[in-house]
Amino acid sequence: MAAPDLREWLRLPGAVVAFVTNAGRQWVLLGLGAALLFLAYHHRRRSTAGFNYVDPRGPRYAGAWQGAPTAPPDPGRLRVVSFNIKLARDIDRALEALRQPELAGADILLLQEMDLAGTERISCALGRSFIFYPAALHPSTGRPLRPFGVAMLSPWPIADDRKLLLSPLSGRDAARKTAMAATVVVAGRPVRVVNVHLQVGLSTRGFLLELDEALVGAEGAGSPEFPLIVAGDFNTNTNALLHELAEKARSRGLTSALPQGVGTVAVGPMAMWQLDHILFAGLGPAGTNAALRGPRKGSDHFPIRADLIFQGPLARAAKQPPPIALPPLFCGEPIHPAQGAALPVAVAAKV
Repeated sequence: MAAPDLREWLRLPGAVVAFVTNAGRQWVLLGLGAALLFLAYHHRRRSTAGFNYVDPRGPRYAGAWQGAPTAPPDPGRLRVVSFNIKLARDIDRALEALRQPELAGADILLLQEMDLAGTERISCALGRSFIFYPAALHPSTGRPLRPFGVAMLSPWPIADDRKLLLSPLSGRDAARKTAMAATVVVAGRPVRVVNVHLQVGLSTRGFLLELDEALVGAEGAGSPEFPLIVAGDFNTNTNALLHELAEKARSRGLTSALPQGVGTVAVGPMAMWQLDHILFAGLGPAGTNAALRGPRKGSDHFPIRADLIFQGPLARAAKQPPPIALPPLFCGEPIHPAQGAALPVAVAAKV
């Protein structure tokens, strides 16, 4: 039997040849179009890139509420609420959540993904003094770019606050996140508080690096005489990071208020990952329902709450630090940087 002629194999019908040729051209054009779209998107992100604030002094914004703080129903109770309000886009709805009975009356309110205007509105609406440290002029906040960072609010005196720089940058937009620490003197008892917002998508090594950098603000705290709270958005979106956080908390004597597995961020209607946490030391839970997840309004995150109790007598409490002389908060008027720490953009690192 004669071997098949190779030319017979190469004689494809003209219609098939034309189809393959046209299809190839279409794929080439589609690939070129996708490449152009990617380049345009990348150029747009770079052209709207913000600035990372890399000076540990600030910028720092603060305002002191002029009303006297209201003592909690139980003088030994401490209510802590943490809420990531997505890019501070829907403050009205976020306030609806914060006014719900299970969240209202927080002694310490920790906010992430905040801008200055949103921080001022919540402070005025709830009657709280505040300190706000932006991490960056963030490219996702629209035009004009807005400062984006963490805020601490309380009706009680706030002292010894500091900004805590976090090293890793976002892999998506090269923006920096930050943490802050301060001492809140609640009914005569000083409590050290660290407000955390870690990067998303970190490796285990990067996560532990940022966590250690944030915990620098907790040094010396954690006893009944000087309790410690570490709370915020830790972006623990994998079981490995949840495990690392649990191990780090255990090594520092910290207890988690929420049980593991409580989803704190939603995708559509479903609660998914447990990104937000309230950790404490030198305090105890105020009953069996002390910690809960609040209603989700104004964000993809749920607010979380912990009602805690002091364990040591007031007479043994640590010596109170001198309160900071915060500038008066006149609601509706522009807020100016505190302590001359609003640094010009020229000293910030462009991302």
